[in-house]
Amino acid sequence: MLQSPSAQVFLAFSGSPMPIKIADRLRELKYVQAVSPVFCSSALPAESTSLRIDRDSFNAVSGGFVFLSGKDMEGPDDLLVDDLAAQAKHIKVGDTFNLLNHDWHVAGIVEHGKALACSCTFTLQDLGGAHDKASVFLLNVHASRAYRRRHQQMQPLLPNYKIHALKDYLSLMTSTNVPGLNVFVNA
Repeated sequence: MLQSPSAQVFLAFSGSPMPIKIADRLRELKYVQAVSPVFCSSALPAESTSLRIDRDSFNAVSGGFVFLSGKDMEGPDDLLVDDLAAQAKHIKVGDTFNLLNHDWHVAGIVEHGKALACSCTFTLQDLGGAHDKASVFLLNVHASRAYRRRHQQMQPLLPNYKIHALKDYLSLMTSTNVPGLNVFVNA
């Protein structure tokens, strides 16, 4: 995962968009299999994190969503909700859900954990007028076990940017490490 130099640990609170063209530079690296720009939005800290994704690149990096019910997004107003957010907010497939002053059609409920370790919603539509920006870039890298070597190779390309192994980052975001997350998830 690549974040801007000014990014915060908590993606939902980070208003540090990067030019989406960075993805092109990352794709040039021989060990990078796939790059997915993701834009994070949150109306309030108590709201679930909303992620605008490019479906094809996100699936290439993550292996795709595990659908618990419903189907993938087809239209611009379709929304995927992870199971944690669906449970906390009593959302089901077919519902209309207002998020960031927009009414969305809930197309599917997906297993949590594909991008963050907190509750998320996913959309294809530009949520915040930042169609050419990304909050984070997710990467699928050859030989991820060689994280330190890949990090050293990537760092000169984007000095001062934050590069994290997603597994390590997600371990920081578990409910036992984030104060108040248990309350939100179990609400």
